[in-house]
Amino acid sequence: VMLTATVMLARSSLAGSCRASRKCCDGKDTDCAVQEADLNSIIMDVSDEPCYCDTGCLEMGDCCPDFKEFCGVQDCEVSAWSSWTPCSSSCGPGTSSRARTVTRPES
Repeated sequence: VMLTATVMLARSSLAGSCRASRKCCDGKDTDCAVQEADLNSIIMDVSDEPCYCDTGCLEMGDCCPDFKEFCGVQDCEVSAWSSWTPCSSSCGPGTSSRARTVTRPES
């Protein structure tokens, strides 16, 4: 007998805590998973889906809700947009641009 279940979860439903588990890891590290049930057991309660406290969770989208705060991860910050440059053409199609800079890189 084979039983297959598919469960769709919103990221906000991940219920683990990096702070409570005292975990912060670099890269993708399965040892940084947080879940109430044993990680090798069958998940009976969908609210116990594992979340992660490693930097790989940023790419995967499965970070624990407190990952950024507890592990000191900061999003980058950018400046305000500059003014538009003058149009490259006085008549007809032309281009204009504006820019902004990174004022604090992500950590």
